Amino acid sequence: MDCKKVLIVDDEKSHRDIVRASLKGKNLTIRELTSGKGFHETIEAFQPDLVLIDFQMPIKDGITLCQELKKYDQTTPIILLSSELNREMEQSLKEIGVSDCWSKPLTPAQLKEKLSHWIC
Repeated sequence: MDCKKVLIVDDEKSHRDIVRASLKGKNLTIRELTSGKGFHETIEAFQPDLVLIDFQMPIKDGITLCQELKKYDQTTPIILLSSELNREMEQSLKEIGVSDCWSKPLTPAQLKEKLSHWIC
């Protein structure tokens, strides 16, 4: 996969900072949202190659955003991050089109390792 643009959707600044730090040194353009507000507009304008979404957020949760994105874009990989992840939840997320699910918290090193699969 040749990702050039990554969208991070997470209401916690510290989580966005960790993801951004894990992507440092890559030739990427990164956009961030703190909630689901403006999600559709950002997707349409930015056209990300990879989307990382937090599970619990104000306005719209991660599942809602994933479902909305998959309605009109079946190809962009979505990674959902959650501190509440379990096998049943992970299976449900895969069924709605989530590409991968990761349990929080992740250290920058763990995140960098996981992202290496998705970003060249």
